[in-house]
Amino acid sequence: MSPKEIVIMRKQQFLMLNLGIICVILFVVGLTWMEVPFTYFMFFVSILNLIQGFRLLLKRSSTKSWIPLLEKNSSL
Repeated sequence: MSPKEIVIMRKQQFLMLNLGIICVILFVVGLTWMEVPFTYFMFFVSILNLIQGFRLLLKRSSTKSWIPLLEKNSSL
């Protein structure tokens, strides 16, 4: 995996986890103020985003492709 692909994957993972957290917050706020199907949709979207973010995180940690990148940066 090239360093550019690693950076893209990290950005995707960060975005997915943040979107998931934001959707969970919106879901909780929606449940406290109004009970509409929109809150259940937000909950579903948040679960999907969190799962996708963790899948990217596990994929990155299982490939260990970031170790050579760290070694290259530490030798600078």
